[in-house]
Amino acid sequence: MPDRVPHDVALAHNHILRDLSERKRDAFAARMVGQALEVVLQTDEGDGWLLGVTDNYLQLRVQTSAELLHTLVACEVIASTEGALVGRLR
Repeated sequence: MPDRVPHDVALAHNHILRDLSERKRDAFAARMVGQALEVVLQTDEGDGWLLGVTDNYLQLRVQTSAELLHTLVACEVIASTEGALVGRLR
């Protein structure tokens, strides 16, 4: 293919776009702090922490009983770190 982008240029563009995506994800997650979100708790991370996903596809960790695993719960977002949220039950 004659008009193909050189591999090193494509790789550089890929890194730029991934970095931009990560920064936008982190900024979006940070805007959720203080918000009330519904979360489907999907994974028991141990030590009393469950990991779930919000309706806008952000991951949220909450410290609660494993009995709530695979349920929909309301959480208040109290922190955001590297695109993941930390919440508490409402």
